[in-house]
Order: sequence, then C-alpha cells, then structure tokens
Amino acid sequence: MYYTLYMKTLIFGGAFDPPHREHLNILLEASKAVNFDRVVIVPTFNPPHKDDSVIDFDTRVLLIDKLFKKSGINYIVDDIEKRRGDSNYAVEVVAALKEKYAGELYYLIGGDSLINIETWHKPELLFPLATLVVCGREGYVGLDQKIDYLQNKYGAKIIKINYVGSEISSSLLRLRLNLKLDADVDGIELIKDRFNKYDSVLNQLKSYQSDDLYFHSRAVAYRAVEIARHHRLNIDLNKAFLAGLLHDNAKQRLSLDGFDVPSDAVGSPVLHQFLGSLKAERDFGIEDIDILSAINYHTTGKADMTTLEKLIYCADMLSEDRPCIENLLKVIMTDFEIGFRSCLASSYFYVLSKKRGMYPLTQQAFDYYIKNAKFPL
Repeated sequence: MYYTLYMKTLIFGGAFDPPHREHLNILLEASKAVNFDRVVIVPTFNPPHKDDSVIDFDTRVLLIDKLFKKSGINYIVDDIEKRRGDSNYAVEVVAALKEKYAGELYYLIGGDSLINIETWHKPELLFPLATLVVCGREGYVGLDQKIDYLQNKYGAKIIKINYVGSEISSSLLRLRLNLKLDADVDGIELIKDRFNKYDSVLNQLKSYQSDDLYFHSRAVAYRAVEIARHHRLNIDLNKAFLAGLLHDNAKQRLSLDGFDVPSDAVGSPVLHQFLGSLKAERDFGIEDIDILSAINYHTTGKADMTTLEKLIYCADMLSEDRPCIENLLKVIMTDFEIGFRSCLASSYFYVLSKKRGMYPLTQQAFDYYIKNAKFPL
C-alpha cells in the first residue's frame, strides 16, 4: 500500500491512430522530467477524426503493445474510454483515473492542447487533479506565456519538456498508408489493407503513369501536405493533396486533344503542366480553380504566385524520390518563403547550366521573386 500511495503515474492519452515512434520518443523524454513509476496509456474510443479512421479500438491497442513492449517502460493500456462510451471529457476521464490509480498523477499533453485548454470542458476542474506535463515542440508560439497565465489564474501545476522530434504524426502516417507509401508502423501488416480512401483516383492515375512517375506523384502529394502542416499554411490541405497528386497527370499523355495551350509550350518540357490542369478537370472532375492553377504552373512558376502554387512548385522538387534534396528541404522546413525562393533559384540556375531556353514564365518568376525582390536571397 505504501508503494501504491507514493507511485507517480503518468497518463498518456491520445487516438494512437496509428501509434508511432514519436509517441514513444515523447514518452521517453517525459520520463527525464518526471521519474514516474508507471504509464497509463488511454486510447481515445472515438477519435476526433473518426471519418478518416479505419483502425478499430482493439486493433489500436494491439499496435500500442507492439510499439511499447520492447521499450522497458512500465505501462498498462486502460480501456476506460471504451467502457465509458461517448462521454469522455478529459476532466471526467482523469478524475476517474485518479480514483483508480493512487499516488501522484501526471497528465501528458501537447503544446497545442495547452494553448487551447480553456476551450475544453470545465478546464478549471482538471488542474487540481493532475500535474500537466506539456510537450513544447517547436512552433507553439506563446507557450511559455500560456503556462504562466494558467499557473497564475488557476494555480495549475505544469512541467514543460522541450522536445524536437521528427515531422511524423498519426495523420501523416494515415496519409502515407492511403497513398500506398511505406510507413514506419509496428504491426503494419494488421492495418495496411484497410487504407483505401483514395483508391479510385490512385487507380485511375496509375493507368496513365509509369511506376516511377506514379511513385513521384504520390510522393509530391505527401510532401505538399507535410510542408503545409508544418508551417500551418493558410490553405486547404485537401487542395494541396489533390494538386500534388495530379500535378503530373498529363506528363506521359501529351496529346493535345483539341485543348488550347500556349503555342510556345508545344514540344517543350513544360507542356505537361498546361495539359495537366486541363486534363485534371476533364478526366478527374477537378473544378477548383486553385488546384487547377497550382497544376498549371508547377514546373515554370510565375510572378505573384499563390501560397498553394508555391507549395506544389516546391513539393515537386522536394519529393522523397528526388536526389540531393536534403539541404533545400531543411531550408523550406525552416522558412517557407525563403525555401520557395531557394527552390526557384536552384531550378533557374540548373536550366541555365544546361543551356536550355528559359521559358518566359520562369524568367518572370525569377525576376519577380529574386532579381528584383526587396529582400533577395
């Protein structure tokens, strides 16, 4: 009983849809800040993204065990949310867990959750129940100020851990699985056949493309969403996905089919971008002007591009199948605008080095963003 009363228990909740190595890494980092005796992992019963979820609760528990069983961490998986059904406000779940697990209680949450915690159900009742352990990853502006504010207003006990991990997340893993790309998930054989959200458009695209180009198209779709999420760009992620996936839909079917394209593009390496937007509308039913425009300029660029146009231009250059992208990828993940201009400059000088004719739109883009820019590279 003495041991139980003085145990430090860390509550680690989440959808775990699917669980991945960053869940484990965050937990290991938290263990450095709090020498806890056990971890209680609490999978969400109905994930907030349930329309995009295909992994049932019991399978997620199996995947959690596959991930954590070799970690050396003393953990248990508590199915309290499944037993409670749909009534699973954090304050109610943590209160029930506090009754079940004696001793000191700690509650691990992300920095984004802490920023928005006052929008939760009765947050003022949550703070006395447990010490919050907050993962303060890069990009959460104002996190320290929020911690001070909550401590002063509610007397909240908060421990901040600074952790800079990889870009991987459950949502990005689900995207990779839906795109039929490799995904680092322990127990992937249990779930990979369930991901078929985009099979219809993928099968159609595959019928137009070689294996290499088909892989590239999927990799560009993934990279576009990854960059957009990383920078929290003010764009529709579905538009980024579709523009990335379909950007090269006409690259290996260059028949004009009666379409009106710029005469100077015919027979040139940039023809496919103009045909791509036209054929995306005809063959894939894309009517959104933002998506079509991003496809239309993904190779040449142009002056005064939208954020989505810049994103697809860069994702095309920085997809995982491209060689020697590491430096440019680091730049764009640090600063989107500088990364875009770096990609544009790299492409521009590559074309010059090959002594190819520079397409007018590319020259206009270079002049607008680099040569005549107020803040050149």
